[in-house]
Amino acid sequence: MKALRGNNAGFTFYAGGSAMIDQSSDSYGAIIYAYTETEVLLWRPSTANPNGYLIYVGGIWGAGTNNQQDTVVEVTVKVIDFNGSPCSETYDCIPSWSTMASTCASTDCPIPVDITNANKLYDGVTNGSRTLYSCATGYTGSSNESMTHCVNGAWTTTAMTCTVSFISANSILLNQTIEEWIEDIKKELTVDKKATSAYTRSLISVYDARPSAVAIGGVGIGMLCLVGLILLLPDLINIFRYCCESSEKD
Repeated sequence: MKALRGNNAGFTFYAGGSAMIDQSSDSYGAIIYAYTETEVLLWRPSTANPNGYLIYVGGIWGAGTNNQQDTVVEVTVKVIDFNGSPCSETYDCIPSWSTMASTCASTDCPIPVDITNANKLYDGVTNGSRTLYSCATGYTGSSNESMTHCVNGAWTTTAMTCTVSFISANSILLNQTIEEWIEDIKKELTVDKKATSAYTRSLISVYDARPSAVAIGGVGIGMLCLVGLILLLPDLINIFRYCCESSEKD
């Protein structure tokens, strides 16, 4: 509510006003409103009530400075549509404040149309939504107009079409030639491990004259002989015992 005159001319007050009172004889100011999807309803104090005003500033609220009691104000109703659809508002404000209606016309768009051999991605169907088209794999677009917009219930048009990508014989030949080059390079870079010196050295035992090598070799031979002797010792004992028993019998 906007005060048009008095001490607070030009000031805007919230529509709820100051309707909290302790006694019915106290002065107050108020506009109470209710709304639906299609209507806004306002209520004001009856003109027969001498204590009811549209704007009341006084007592402890006005601090004795900007007192005002007024029944003539300018009322502004703001309608916000969170879906982005604009509203067409009509008002019928007669002196008794019996009716104040506001209607909103939907501007949602239908589901975006399909383009042959193309994919589509859209972020909604409300006013301001967008649809992005892209040709499927193997197809080429005829234009760069790949996006449409939802404007007041209709999608903007696009001349985009998707046709099969043309592949010439030269392109196929070039691809085959490149593949042959790659195979030749791979053959040139591939080395047979059996033809390397490392593989040859792994098959040959070379004499090492260093004392440490001789010592390690001797210890290894001794260990092998000891293991063999331990394995053969029971058989040797049995053979020796058999020979002794045979000689005694003779």
